[in-house]
Amino acid sequence: MVESGGWVQDFTYLWFDHSFVCLAVVLDLKTRQVVGWRLGTNHTSELTYSAVFDALSKHSSPAILHSDRGSEYLSYKHQLLCERMEITLSCSAKSSPWQNGFMERWFGNFKLELGQFNRCKDLSQLHEAIALQIHYYNTKRIHSALKMSPAAYAASLINSDRLFAEKVAWHLMADHVHMLIEIPPKQQVSAVVGFLKGKSAIAIAREFAGKERNFNGEHFWPRGYAVSTVGFEEAVIRKYISEQKTNRATAAQGAF
Repeated sequence: MVESGGWVQDFTYLWFDHSFVCLAVVLDLKTRQVVGWRLGTNHTSELTYSAVFDALSKHSSPAILHSDRGSEYLSYKHQLLCERMEITLSCSAKSSPWQNGFMERWFGNFKLELGQFNRCKDLSQLHEAIALQIHYYNTKRIHSALKMSPAAYAASLINSDRLFAEKVAWHLMADHVHMLIEIPPKQQVSAVVGFLKGKSAIAIAREFAGKERNFNGEHFWPRGYAVSTVGFEEAVIRKYISEQKTNRATAAQGAF
């Protein structure tokens, strides 16, 4: 569900001013961003519906929206919204809160980092404190799994989509790689090369070394790269790369 563009949703109670208030949150599993949230004095289907609506007003609809089996998530209004947005609803099995573990962990960390929210004098100040904490979580706080903030990770996905939507030609040599990439004007060459080296090194480690995580301190590519951004036309570079492929294939045939 993470790679398929899934969201998860849940709510939690906060003890404030001698009563409980409810915080409903929608989390993007891939980017770990909080994409929507609402604070209310009552636990109702309208509260959770508003949180999802908030998320959809700012982000593209997900393929899957997961929750527990609470009646608020199974309400007609909630299901109709998801049906219209072509979102598949997913629910945890009965009495299985661990199946929505992402949200359980997120709420636990969020409450800890929010601190003593009883410092707020009224509900409006509590709302402001939650908004600031969510903003900090999305844009400033380094996520342990992403090694960057959720917003930065989401931006890197957008940039990579823009990059690989362009024309690409490449050929793998014995000790280096020839590549032709069309980079958007605002994109830095170093950022693109770093992204390619990082992603390919992780893929190689997973495929050939059997690693799934904890890649810190390991390297595949050496530092540095050679790049030419002017002086050559695209057709010339493509021809050069194509000739490298032909020459290598010819040499391989000659070896037999």
